[in-house]
Amino acid sequence: MPRNYWMLSLSEENFVVTKKLGYSVQGFRVPHHKKIKRMLVGDRLLIYVQQLSSFTTSLNITSEYFEDHTKQWTYIHEKEDFSLRVNMEPECILNQEEFIDAKILAPRMQFIKNWRPEDWHLAFLGDLHLIPKNDFNLIEDEMQRLIDKRSNKSYKNN
Repeated sequence: MPRNYWMLSLSEENFVVTKKLGYSVQGFRVPHHKKIKRMLVGDRLLIYVQQLSSFTTSLNITSEYFEDHTKQWTYIHEKEDFSLRVNMEPECILNQEEFIDAKILAPRMQFIKNWRPEDWHLAFLGDLHLIPKNDFNLIEDEMQRLIDKRSNKSYKNN
């Protein structure tokens, strides 16, 4: 049973890198080392893409953190190599046309209740956030609904 529910806010460019890696590994910036060290096998991770203001993927953490300095992701600081990493496996992967606009679900999230409604997007600044289980489930349930809808369309077209 997951102990922690995380939301990772990625640039579109870094999301593409994670996707190309098959959602099998995620790197994090060193300033988040205290949070990364709290990640446990079985924790859940949600990906939010900043430029798209969208939720795209939910994943299961399958390893404790480890260090790897292989350059994959990019950041504004040239020396940052996202060296703190975890292995993971995808649970829900949305197609681009299915990405969930955060403006739709954000007002229902407990995570943003400390922000004025018009400033909800400020809650998503920064890379890594611990979010309430209910918020994670709200978003993942919507992802699963979209995946089921896609599957039903494919089945009906055959």
